[in-house]
Formats: sequence, C-alpha cells, structure tokens
Amino acid sequence: MPKKSSFGAPLRRGRLAGRFHHFAGTAALGFSGPQRDQLTRGLVLLMIAGVILLQRFALPIGDTPLSLSLVLGFGLFLGLVVTGRLAINTQRLGLFLFASATLLLTQLTGPGRFSPSSVGLLLLLYSIYVFRFRHGISLSGSVLRMFRGVMVICAAAGVSQFLLQFVAGAEVIFPIDRFVDESFLLPRFNVIIPLEYGSPIMKSNGVFFLEPSVFSQFMALAFLIESLYFRSLWRQALFLVGLFVAYSGTGLLLFGVSLPAIFLRPRGLRTLIVVALLAVVVVVGGEQLYIDTIARRVGEFQGTRTSGFARFISPFFLVDEFTFDTLPSSLFGLGAGSIDSVFDKVLYLAHDPSWVKVTFEYGVVGAAVFFAYFGHVLFYRSPDWRLSFVLLMQFLFLGGYLLSNYQHFVIAFLVAWHRPEPGLRSAAAREAAALAPRRARMSPGSG
Repeated sequence: MPKKSSFGAPLRRGRLAGRFHHFAGTAALGFSGPQRDQLTRGLVLLMIAGVILLQRFALPIGDTPLSLSLVLGFGLFLGLVVTGRLAINTQRLGLFLFASATLLLTQLTGPGRFSPSSVGLLLLLYSIYVFRFRHGISLSGSVLRMFRGVMVICAAAGVSQFLLQFVAGAEVIFPIDRFVDESFLLPRFNVIIPLEYGSPIMKSNGVFFLEPSVFSQFMALAFLIESLYFRSLWRQALFLVGLFVAYSGTGLLLFGVSLPAIFLRPRGLRTLIVVALLAVVVVVGGEQLYIDTIARRVGEFQGTRTSGFARFISPFFLVDEFTFDTLPSSLFGLGAGSIDSVFDKVLYLAHDPSWVKVTFEYGVVGAAVFFAYFGHVLFYRSPDWRLSFVLLMQFLFLGGYLLSNYQHFVIAFLVAWHRPEPGLRSAAAREAAALAPRRARMSPGSG
C-alpha cells in the first residue's frame, strides 16, 4: 500500500519531488509560487504604467537630465531578472554579442569620432532583448489587458484635454508644463503644438506623452491591439477619437499600416463598421472638426521645411550627402551621435528616424548586423507577427526611436519577452478549438 498524505491522497514520489523542488526554488527567492506570479504581474504593470505615463519626466542630475522612465524601466527589469521571471535566451545572447562586437568595431575603425555614451546607451537598451520569460510563464494576455487599461486612461485624458480648451482655454490643458518645474522634464520636445501656425487650438498630447505624434502612435497601437484581441466597440471608438484629436500624421500612418491586419482577420467587419461610422462623422463635421488641418498634411512632402519632408524625405538626403560620401563612411558610418551635428549644416529641415540614424552612425556593416539582431528579436517565435510588424514600422519610420527607452520597453513587454501563447490566437481559432470536442462527440465514430 502506498503511503498517504495528510489529505488522504496517495503520495507519488515524482510529483512530490517536483513540488518540493518548485517550492525550494521559489522559497530561496523569498516567496511562494502564487505570490511570485502576483509579484510578476505587479512589476510588469508598474513598468507599463511607468514608462508610458512618466516618459516626460527627468531627474536633474548634472548637465544632462536623466530620463525617469529609463531609471524606472531598468529597475523593474532587474526586478524581473532577479526574481527569476526573465531568463537569458542563448540564441539572442549570441546574436547580441556578435552585433555588439561588430558595432564597436565600426566605431573604432570608422572615419568619424563617436560618443562613448551613445554607444553605451545603445548596448544597454538592446541588452534587455536578450531575455525572455521563463518556460511556463504565459503573460501575453495579461500584459495586453494591462496595456489596454493604461491606454484607456491616456485616451480619455487626451480627448478631455482637447475638449477642455474650448471651455477653459488652451493655457490650462497642459498641467504637467504648468505645475512641474522644467528641470524635471525632458527638454527639446514639442509638447504644445497648435493645429497650424497662428491657430489658438492646440493638438492633444494625451497629457502624458512627449509630443502629439507619440500620443497618436500609441492610440493607433492601442486600436490595433483592441481590434485583434478584445474587440470592445466603445474602446475602439475611444482610441480612434484619441488618434484624431492628436492631429498627427504619424499616428494616421501607423493606423493605415494596421488596417490590413485588422480587416483580414475573422469578424473584421465589426471594426470596419466602427471606422466607417467615425469617418462619416469626421466628413460631416468637416470644418467644425478642423479636418482641413489633416488634409493639408498631405502637401507637406512638397516643401523642404515641413514635418512630413523632415520625417520621410530628408533621411535619404542625409545618407546620400554624408554617409555615402566615402567608402569608409559608407561601411562603418560617421560615429555614434554624429547625426545631431549635421542638422544645422543642411538647408532643409531634417529628422533622424531609427533606420537612418543607425545607418548614418554605424554604416552599412553596422546596420546589417543591427537589423539582423533586432529582426530576430521581433519575429523569431513572436507571439503575434502582426503586432511585431506594426511595431517594426513604428520603430523604423515614425520617430527617432533608436535610443528611446520607453519605446524599447514597450516592444519588450508587448512582444519580445513573450513566447507563442495559445491565448493570443485569433477568434476563429479559439472558436474552432471550442467546437472541436462538440463535433467529436457528434461524429459517428466518437461513441
């Protein structure tokens, strides 16, 4: 007769040993399994809320303010590592070490001077992708729900911010700028932007975001996630309204990139109806909704002193004029941090989206190994390639995100740290799985 536990159940040596080792492993860290899971979710939630809602804040240390979201993000990241929830992925580690060595080599052999702090920050930020959640940890669904909750807060704040200026005036709708000393805020960002030059109406930056363009991109990303996984009609509408009141072309572009992934999935018609209804409202509202402001953004590609030209046309001029000027600079770049020094040397308005910054500063060789590593992080065994693709488009073209800490933490907790999870399948796959047992019982051979 096998021995019985105090609960009357037979003791199985293998299962008991497994439970003992699990308890011993968690007890060594100071907490049990359920408590550890709650701690994991708590750390991730703090990271989601912190790096998004505090992205404007800085610690006034020395001459260069230190991003508060960077400090908070890395502190919580280390917490996940120390508690054993994030583990090193050997494949990624090998690619990271190879990419790091190559990037350092381009700086040492390239023709230009480089900034050691810029190289150090790049290696520090991209080291977080070496990790993945340990086997058995499935947090993708929970993370998406937490991200959605934070985005609902941001969307409501952004819409309220835009509407409040018609009642209380534009000077009261930016509370962070009114009540926080500028030494505690990151400099050189266009937070307060009128709809157009001389307009008394201000674009919404969602209160918490560095610029209206960043707010609009997050609204487009939130709409994509809501449409793919949750499909709440009122939340989809809220995110679209938030996207609209930012009056930013980058968010609209990201929204456009997302549409095929949304409409081609099962039940995409519901989302199409929401988009169509809001489009009708915008068209009918016309002048009252300042739709002409968005329409005029299309013409920005024709002038050399416009935002559209700077974001999407000027990078090709910069690379052609400076990087591809000589063979050494083409291969190894002009040095980390060098692109900032050329903006005042050109007669057109210029910008440094991620793809051009890495090519300009690290050359073709550096860019090749960089994107091999980053592409592997985003797409190899991704929980959802559609989300990975949209995040890649945002990273490459819609901002200077190469060294943007909040953007990298968003990519990490939304995609890079997760493994493929059945809970993230499409609605059709979930429905098919639910119907499979029923069909099996009804089939002639099931009895």
